[in-house]
Amino acid sequence: MLTPEEIQRREALEASRVVGRTLGALQQGVDQVRESFQPRPTTPPPEPNSMVFPSVLASIESVRPVIEITCIGGNNNGGKITLPCPVGFGVTDGASYNDTELGFLGNIAFEQITNLRQEGASFASLNEGLGNLAGRVGNESFLETAKNFAAAQFNRGIAGLAESTGFGKGIAVAAGALLNKNVTTEFTGMGTRNFAFQYKLVPSSQEEGVVIGQITRFLRQGIYPSKSVAESVLKYPPRWKIEFLTKINGATLTSIPRIAECYLESFQTTYNGSNSFHSDGVPVDTDISLTFKEFRALTLEDIDKLESEEGLAGDIGTSN
Repeated sequence: MLTPEEIQRREALEASRVVGRTLGALQQGVDQVRESFQPRPTTPPPEPNSMVFPSVLASIESVRPVIEITCIGGNNNGGKITLPCPVGFGVTDGASYNDTELGFLGNIAFEQITNLRQEGASFASLNEGLGNLAGRVGNESFLETAKNFAAAQFNRGIAGLAESTGFGKGIAVAAGALLNKNVTTEFTGMGTRNFAFQYKLVPSSQEEGVVIGQITRFLRQGIYPSKSVAESVLKYPPRWKIEFLTKINGATLTSIPRIAECYLESFQTTYNGSNSFHSDGVPVDTDISLTFKEFRALTLEDIDKLESEEGLAGDIGTSN
């Protein structure tokens, strides 16, 4: 049996506990209210050095092939843009050929070297043959033989066609004949390859609108040269590495030819093509067109290196 004093102390203790619990609950409520007024963390926009559009490409479920365009050198060195694999991507490999006039003596040299090649002569033998031929051409007896050969094929009047004077040309016109100039096709070299890409960028969220702005600034900065210490000298713009992948961080697409390092030759941006803006001022759509040019003409060995499993080697794909 508790005395009145003990009952009073017990009630006071219980009351203090209730007050403590109540104050604790009030403090928790205050903390929650304070926290509700704090700015909530949002998903940060992609880093400028790694831009992906549309954002769905970065999802784990995405298996869509992509193109990665990486800046090599300059202020944005290592920066990368990832976009869907382009539609209707074309690759043009072209060589340059011209007509050239071998003339009488040039045709003799052409036929002799051709015969040596058909006989399987080595480059050393060809070089020796060229030396012998050059010696014979400079020899008077060879020139006399050539004249006799011409005289055996033509009469005196036609032989005058070899002359570059007006007299010789007069004979040619009167005789209705022309000295064979032995025109042949001459390989003059390879041109550098160009690659063009076009995209219509339509943001589906405010974050994607920010990414589009980052992409256009990034590409625009990569087309201009920068000043050196001496302002009268400009540094080359950076090069670009272009890769086609099965997905983000995926394997290389073997169905599309590989590309050596390029310069960004032109970059065109068309804003607000549909004449409509979002509430934050971002255009509903932005069209971009890019043209890249390989940093030098390639050879067959370069193409083999590009297509090989080892990838690029030597100065192919290596920026200075």
